[in-house]
Amino acid sequence: EYMTRGTVIVLGQMGENFAAGMSGGVAYVLDLQEKLCNASGVHLEKIEEEEDKTLLKNLISEHAQLTGSKVANNLLQKWSDALKRFTKVFPKEYKKALLALKEKEKAVTEAPK
Repeated sequence: EYMTRGTVIVLGQMGENFAAGMSGGVAYVLDLQEKLCNASGVHLEKIEEEEDKTLLKNLISEHAQLTGSKVANNLLQKWSDALKRFTKVFPKEYKKALLALKEKEKAVTEAPK
């Protein structure tokens, strides 16, 4: 499967060769099994940015509300512990492009007028 953009949260089992076709977007994986992940083109990161924490909690909350998922509800009940179990899967080239875009935007806003 190919992921070119968007956000996915994996709360269940991940398949073999996960992230092999990932050129964009971000995946948040619960209990990532590195041996099943094709990490050659992606960064595997802890969830440290507040923006990631908020997005992840909001999407899991919405999932729980819409589906009644016991897994999602259990994660939300012990959120601080659950958050430590997630890994952010971020394509290397996508991350580089986003950082370059942020630098360009920063240069434009800081440029003398």
